[in-house]
Amino acid sequence: MKPIKLTVIGTITKDTITFPTGKITRSFGGILYNVLPLAQATQQDIIISPVCNLGSDIYKRVIFYLKKFGNIDLSGISMVKEKNNHVHLFYDRRWHKKEILKNLVPKIEFHQIKPYLDSDYLLINFISGFDIDLDTLRKIKAKTHSPIFIDVHSLILGITKNGKRFFKAPALWREYLKIADIVQMNFKEMQIISGSHLKPENEMKEFARTILNLGPDILLVTCGRKGAMLYYKKSKKIFESDYNT
Repeated sequence: MKPIKLTVIGTITKDTITFPTGKITRSFGGILYNVLPLAQATQQDIIISPVCNLGSDIYKRVIFYLKKFGNIDLSGISMVKEKNNHVHLFYDRRWHKKEILKNLVPKIEFHQIKPYLDSDYLLINFISGFDIDLDTLRKIKAKTHSPIFIDVHSLILGITKNGKRFFKAPALWREYLKIADIVQMNFKEMQIISGSHLKPENEMKEFARTILNLGPDILLVTCGRKGAMLYYKKSKKIFESDYNT
């Protein structure tokens, strides 16, 4: 049986996390949170191709680690001269988060993604929010028949001059979501782009309708400990499923 080809587009990050106790952990993250679980769970059933720009300061270490997996195709990882994105997360005692982004690798260009347009699935995860621009997304949509899964994630984050991240809905968020066949976001991200608290369930469903009417067939909204909501279109109607943990 021919293995499924899955392309994951975004950014690999250096993460430094400071906890309320003062404990500090350092690791690599970003799209590795997509790539590694899939690689470990699926073995040879799926070939996973990460497409990203990786800073010269961590390139060798990341590649050395990923070579351990026989089902990860490394051809889409490009080394760039810039230092890699370094995310600093600080949690206070109430588990409120402050995020600072240092360094920024160049955005992914269409020519880097072109060899993977025949993949069975394309997953685009906005890790920095600047991973890939709208024009490139439109070119991908026009040139592939593969389903496109977009994780909104940091697309709804702005950034100050000192690198501090803050919630900000992009002016063209509708144009981004038009590209997707499947959209994923968490409840907070849904609130940000809607400009509303969306507390009653009917408000969530109405805004889900707004998103699905843009073009996507499926919207997945994760809600932390409460589980997730799945919205989908069928015969021009919007349906919802509630998945509680």
